[in-house]
Amino acid sequence: MPLKEYLDQKLMDRGRISQKAVAQSDVKELTNDFRAAYTPARLVRIGGDGDGGYMMPDDFDGITHCFSPGVAE
Repeated sequence: MPLKEYLDQKLMDRGRISQKAVAQSDVKELTNDFRAAYTPARLVRIGGDGDGGYMMPDDFDGITHCFSPGVAE
């Protein structure tokens, strides 16, 4: 096994990942794309009392499924 793969696996075993940095210009382009797509909407809080919840646009007409990958194990 090549050294990089070995080190990546060791990091993964400890719940860490190795990744190249993203160029600042790419981050700015992404945030500009979000701003361009922004549509003002009334927000509603979704989620349990213990997790902080999520603020989502109050526009669920036609929505039949929702996927949230979460942030923890």
